[in-house]
Amino acid sequence: MSAGEEDKKAAIEALEGGNPLPEGTHTFEFPDIAKQSISFIPDAEERIAGVIAFSGEGAIGSVTFDVDGGTGSGEFTVPVKHMKTGHDGRDKKMGNPEWLDAANHSDISFKATAITKVSPTVWEVTGD
Repeated sequence: MSAGEEDKKAAIEALEGGNPLPEGTHTFEFPDIAKQSISFIPDAEERIAGVIAFSGEGAIGSVTFDVDGGTGSGEFTVPVKHMKTGHDGRDKKMGNPEWLDAANHSDISFKATAITKVSPTVWEVTGD
């Protein structure tokens, strides 16, 4: 087993636990709840860490799990204007064309290209 395979196996084992989804197909919608947030740390030369603070309007996406088939689908969209670093100057810089170019790309989207059940309680998601 390669080092990468060993790392993946260890990560899956660390995530094991809880109750598996029941048989069938299940769709979960992720609401845009004002009190929830997502942390972000971009992989760039100058790293800016922060949170996405939601507005409380609508939904940011959904995910569907086909438990019997061991597959799924999903996508999320987050408005760039909701990304906050705790410093107004950094927030403006982050929206500039050199970074996220918020004027031309107001949203950041993630679409799963594959969701695969790797154990009864762990699903692997890859996407763009």
